[in-house]
Amino acid sequence: GFRYVRIDSWPGQVNPDDFRAVAVHSDIKRTGDFSCSSSLLNQLYHNIIWGQKSNFLDVPTDCPQRDERLGWTGDAQVFVRAASYNFDVAQFFHKWLHDLAAEQAPDGGVPHVIPDVLHDKNHSAAWGDAAVICPWQIYLTYGDRAILEEQFNSMRSWVEYMRSRGDNEFLWKGDVHFGDWLAMDAPEGECVGATDLDLIATAYYAYSTSLLIKAGKALGKDMAEYEALYQAVTWAFRREFLVDGLPRCQTQTAYVLALYFHLTDRPHEVAAALARMIRDNGNKLSTGFVGTPYLLHALTENGYAETAYTLLLQEEYPSWLYSVNKGATTVWEHWDSIKPDGSMWSDSMNSFNHY
Repeated sequence: GFRYVRIDSWPGQVNPDDFRAVAVHSDIKRTGDFSCSSSLLNQLYHNIIWGQKSNFLDVPTDCPQRDERLGWTGDAQVFVRAASYNFDVAQFFHKWLHDLAAEQAPDGGVPHVIPDVLHDKNHSAAWGDAAVICPWQIYLTYGDRAILEEQFNSMRSWVEYMRSRGDNEFLWKGDVHFGDWLAMDAPEGECVGATDLDLIATAYYAYSTSLLIKAGKALGKDMAEYEALYQAVTWAFRREFLVDGLPRCQTQTAYVLALYFHLTDRPHEVAAALARMIRDNGNKLSTGFVGTPYLLHALTENGYAETAYTLLLQEEYPSWLYSVNKGATTVWEHWDSIKPDGSMWSDSMNSFNHY
């Protein structure tokens, strides 16, 4: 997890050939590769690969270089699809998801980090959903029914945890969450983005329930109860958070979730509005942990591939290629880890090696 080595004392002349760096990571076999005509995109992909190798050391850590190095569930579920295309991580996630199930609370709550060294009793949407999203993605990538069999009770327990929160079993409202973490629409110096926390929580409630249904059917189980639950949560989401099919919350992430999780009955209008929001923002994103993984997919799946490519190839801040032009060799934690004026977001929670 380092880029430079500083020599404080050395007898005689320093010869770089006297030093050897050893990259240490779990024994994961490279299975995917990517290259194209853009040297910037190729460097971005190179950065992603090194970020994965740096952070896949027994557990999927958030960063390898500062005194944290924890198996954050939110980071893992955000990255599991890309991870499984780049390397063979089937056994890696089998092991880590066993750990997750072992740490899961009796009520189904999932700790923020696995192993649970923080002992925080709160449970956050999009972080706890790793219990459902990660095994489903491993199944999709490898056709591995065993991971669904092993994790099904854990997956169902997380859905039941969300179902138990609050006064309405079809809405997850009132709890504290990380939200759209590190989104660009957060106030200056703040971490939680502007997207309504209850909207995010209920959206993930619906999404994880839909994945649980798919997992159960893949295993030959009767999922009628959860199919009814999914319909009820979807209708409750529409009544509570949408107006004429469009999110009340006017953020890119709110529109992305409504589209990608299929929570709106007017996807064409939502997609058009999302594309306008991006254009009005100078063809730039404003999404954080929650919206970014689905942003380009939500656009391309709804007829706005050109907008998606405009975002992907954007070099101005904030963008994926902004960090590449700043000399990044791994993926930054923040869009603005280094700001255009050269200042840093902060000198504490500011990793330059987050997958």
